[in-house]
Amino acid sequence: MRMQSQWWISVGLLVLGFAARPAAAQPFGFIVGPTFSDVITSYGNNTGSSYQTRRSVTLGATYRRRLARGTVFQPELLLVQRGWSRSQPTLSLVYLELPLLLRLGALSPEGWPVRPVFTLGPTVSLLAHCKLSELGVAQAVGRGCSRRIVQPFDVDYRIQRIDAGAMLGLGVEMRTGGGTIVGVEGRVELGLIDVRPRDGGRSRNATFFIVLNVVPRRATTRTSLPWKRTGVNTLIRG
Repeated sequence: MRMQSQWWISVGLLVLGFAARPAAAQPFGFIVGPTFSDVITSYGNNTGSSYQTRRSVTLGATYRRRLARGTVFQPELLLVQRGWSRSQPTLSLVYLELPLLLRLGALSPEGWPVRPVFTLGPTVSLLAHCKLSELGVAQAVGRGCSRRIVQPFDVDYRIQRIDAGAMLGLGVEMRTGGGTIVGVEGRVELGLIDVRPRDGGRSRNATFFIVLNVVPRRATTRTSLPWKRTGVNTLIRG
């Protein structure tokens, strides 16, 4: 667990260091929107979900770096809630997620004010919190992300700390009169790691996002050159 935490911190520092390079400063932004999550479980040839979709809200920050005309690299840092909701039990998961996305068709500071945009890329998630609730008459042992129901049935609900997935999105970006870029899109993310390996099947997170992606206009300051100032011009002519 300690090595996993150190790895995650290293990745975060690398991305933040890349984003903070002053030579190619690009605006930061934020993301907010509803999230619908579930856990897809496979047992042999049977795949499906017997759970109710969990509804929540995703929040996060973004960094936008232009690679070419119409192509943007956008790493994000998101707080994503997942799990499932049903009468007994309910599983609540909170992930700190790092998507590394390419946005194709992204708006530039000039040109068309409205364009469709396609998003794709890998994601890495660190489980920050989990809770098993609504147990009813069931008895559980363990704490946090290591709980196991032992009575009246035996089910292991221990959750993997690290998850990885693939994200695809489709939407539209608009540039306002002030230069702020506003995007609205739908995204689908499918987990690639079995988050409940001790359950006997294969369980993967599945998430659908509707996001509002806002990149405020970066303020610019113009500084006049010394010989352009009135006092200096007068001194030179004199």
